[in-house]
Amino acid sequence: MKNKLMTFLCCAMLVICGGGILALSAGCGPKDYDLSAVTFEDMTVDYNGQARFISLNGELPEGLDVSYKYYTDNTYQTEAANTVDVGVYYVVASFAPAKGFNTPQPMTATLTINPVNFMEVELTVSASNASFENPVLAKKNVDGSWYFEANNNVYDKITITNNQNAAQTVRFYLDKQHTTEAPAALLNYGQKVFVVTTLSDKNHNSLELSFEICIERKTVEISTFEDLTKMYDDVHGQNALSQTARQNIRYMLMNDINCADEQGNARLWKSIGSVYGNGLFFCSEFDGNGHTISNLKYTAESVDKDSTYANDGLFVSFFGNAYDCDIHDVTFENINIQVNKDDFERVDHELWGAQNPVYAAVVVGRLESAQVDSTKPATFVRDIVVKNCSIKVDAFKQYVGGIIAKDQVSDNEISVRENLNVINCEIFGISTEYMDSMWVGGISGVCDQSAGYLYKNCTVSNVKIGFDYDSYAAATTMQEKNQYVSLVNEAIAGGFVGTIGTKTKFENCTLDNYLIATTRKTGYYSGLSSKVEFENCFHIQSDPNWNGHVGVYNRTQQIDETDLNWADATYVKPTPQPPKSSLSTSKNEYVVGEKIVVFVTAESDYVVTNENMEEAGKWWVALFRKGSFETNQDSYLAYSYLLNFDQDGLDESFYTHKNLQGKKSFFLVQEAGMYWNGNPAPAELEEGEYELVLFNGYASPGVYNVELRANFAVVAA
Repeated sequence: MKNKLMTFLCCAMLVICGGGILALSAGCGPKDYDLSAVTFEDMTVDYNGQARFISLNGELPEGLDVSYKYYTDNTYQTEAANTVDVGVYYVVASFAPAKGFNTPQPMTATLTINPVNFMEVELTVSASNASFENPVLAKKNVDGSWYFEANNNVYDKITITNNQNAAQTVRFYLDKQHTTEAPAALLNYGQKVFVVTTLSDKNHNSLELSFEICIERKTVEISTFEDLTKMYDDVHGQNALSQTARQNIRYMLMNDINCADEQGNARLWKSIGSVYGNGLFFCSEFDGNGHTISNLKYTAESVDKDSTYANDGLFVSFFGNAYDCDIHDVTFENINIQVNKDDFERVDHELWGAQNPVYAAVVVGRLESAQVDSTKPATFVRDIVVKNCSIKVDAFKQYVGGIIAKDQVSDNEISVRENLNVINCEIFGISTEYMDSMWVGGISGVCDQSAGYLYKNCTVSNVKIGFDYDSYAAATTMQEKNQYVSLVNEAIAGGFVGTIGTKTKFENCTLDNYLIATTRKTGYYSGLSSKVEFENCFHIQSDPNWNGHVGVYNRTQQIDETDLNWADATYVKPTPQPPKSSLSTSKNEYVVGEKIVVFVTAESDYVVTNENMEEAGKWWVALFRKGSFETNQDSYLAYSYLLNFDQDGLDESFYTHKNLQGKKSFFLVQEAGMYWNGNPAPAELEEGEYELVLFNGYASPGVYNVELRANFAVVAA
């Protein structure tokens, strides 16, 4: 009884104050934990493929343990199996107190796992067919597109899989806008489908991928001359491939091929596509792979005899007649082409002359397109070098070019001819029947029938174009000379292109160290109706032993010509109105090496400006040895065209070389020779008599109006 009393007294004491009991002091029983510094907060994280957890914030009192349970909803009835997947998890933190302490109330919070984007997605594209033992895997291009290699079998049941084990939907379309659905099957080169595949799962945001799958050409490797001839067999052989099958092929050079025989002689080449029509043309891809083909010869025997007499002509070239082709990254070296009119029979038309022209070029004779895909050009020629080659054609009617004889694609977009280079070559053509025609160019004889052409980064250097002028100059009689020159109605040669029949632009192109021998002078081009533009082009005549423009007949025997004009090459033939002008030199007699000043003035009623130049024509001052103008009007030593005349003269002490423009136009001859347009002409004047002639270069055909002459002499110092 005493013990109980003592316990009571120890555990509860009455405090008496005044008239009664004030308080009962507690000192025994379970205690409460102080959790005022502990929180349990909601947390949001991104999915990472691993289980995610949350925990209390703050330090728990000593001896108090906590455990967590995760539930799928806020009723806390269904416990979550894991916390890996995306979703909202309802978390309960339950406490286990130490002895002598009360159990705190559980705390709750939410764990939210958000979806993320798919990372490092890899697709696999495959196709099956009844003839395939295993599905065929497509290959991926660097631009993200996919392709199967053509094998003349349909790639059916195209399947798309992913490395994320994600569910996906796949749709195939005919168009890039994804408006018309397509079957999941492909067969021939150039065919394609546009694919939209959507990946989705519960842990990732949906991902839509768009790409195309197409059929690329099958690569056929070429390593020997015999391999090259297989291309001919594929077009003309007993087991020739169909046009579609040929379009499915990419021929690729694996090394340089020297085609010379055992004695080192050039081998005869049979033109691939030497017959016009009937589908017998080259329509594949030829990838030179940066290699060289050398030591071949092309003659009339390069063409099948059955087609030698065909109305459509002779295609004497590596690829004689080519459609919808892609020829690129190849060098042709030491190729010799020689065709004589005695090698085949002429086929005549009563109005047009020869109806079976020769198409002669190192690479392509006649280049065309059937436009399989109307949305883009279907014919490509690019990255080609032709060097140390000789072309000599003596035929009735002809198209002759260093790379292409006649380029007449019909694509809806501008045809680009990029990085074409002709170096150290002779490109000669002769035709002697007046009613025939011939076109000769450093790169192409003719370009026509396209939406337009862009020649980009092209070079023609160290070439002789037109006819064998050296042999002509060495001949002593006109009969002998006529063996080397064309006597036809239309014989045109150009440094780049003989004749241009559509709008054409030259960009970053160079014509360097050339001789053009023709009855009509040309520079980069020749053409009677073409619109030509030049951008950042260079027209260089670096070797004074080469004459940039050579014509062998008197001007009265020529028809009008289009001369090189860097700004605007539209051809016009206005009727010139002669100026009231004067032509003179500062003195009538000079000593060797003395500067010679020439003055040309005109009245104000004849003003030629950049704006009206096409209407008014061009007036030229040319320097001749005395009397040579009458015998050979192409024998000038130097010339200048005068862009502007007006009535007021400049003081004679004022000198300029800028386009010879000004109130008084003039040019001068110094020790290094005559200067015009700011460029030196290496034509030093020796002792003798000279004549200056002012004439209009756009007179009516065959007539060059001579208005003024001035004479002077050069005597010994």
